Amino acid sequence: MWIYKSVAEGAGTEIGHDIALSYLLYFLLPAAAVFGVFFIDASTVQFIAFIMGRTPFPKWYCVFNLLIGKAVFNSVRQFGNTALINGIATSNMSLSAIVMFTALLIGWKKYVSEERESCASAFSQRSQAAGRRRLQDPLHQSELSKLEEPEQMPDRQKDGCDHHSRKPWISILAIK
Repeated sequence: MWIYKSVAEGAGTEIGHDIALSYLLYFLLPAAAVFGVFFIDASTVQFIAFIMGRTPFPKWYCVFNLLIGKAVFNSVRQFGNTALINGIATSNMSLSAIVMFTALLIGWKKYVSEERESCASAFSQRSQAAGRRRLQDPLHQSELSKLEEPEQMPDRQKDGCDHHSRKPWISILAIK
């Protein structure tokens, strides 16, 4: 550690050890603890969202999770103690992020495009039926003149997908 070496050269090893230990206990350990709590929480929420079907991706996409990736890339240490294996195990967070985002980007085109197409077709069918009912009802004739153009309406009113009707705290998990 740089702090220990620089202090130990000028003031001695005992003072260098005390300063390095203070730095570890009062800065690195609390920061790592806060990061660890939020990292585990975020990974758990992502895993649960995939398992419960709260995303447009299939449920088996839950394996593309940073926490699972870290465990997989750390497990390569069992295969030896070479520079390559140590490099893979040390860069576990980066490698699992690359795998996760690559899988999500590949799956985005396949799974999310299908959901958007099905939402669009379901919305057009519902809107056509609602339009026919409104045209036949004289009470809604005055409301038709008040409606704005569909392009000016918010996305939640336009797309008609069911993922907007979920609980508010789950809407964070829904990919729009």
